[in-house]
Amino acid sequence: MSVLWNFCRAAVRRAAWQRRLFLLLNTVFFGLSGFMLWLIVSRWTLTAPDWAVVFTGFAAWGPGFVGGILYLYNH
Repeated sequence: MSVLWNFCRAAVRRAAWQRRLFLLLNTVFFGLSGFMLWLIVSRWTLTAPDWAVVFTGFAAWGPGFVGGILYLYNH
């Protein structure tokens, strides 16, 4: 997360937009990683597309958004 935070700090000047960009990119990154995990798992089990939403949404909300907010509170 520190690499992403440093990127956002370098890309945007205003502090409020830095935080917004960081949360957006962090949420998208973790959502995509959850989707990729579902693609791997769906080869053997949980093949319904509903599970893609579950894997993506849980990864985006939990470690992505909430984890990003906790990271911003610490920095």
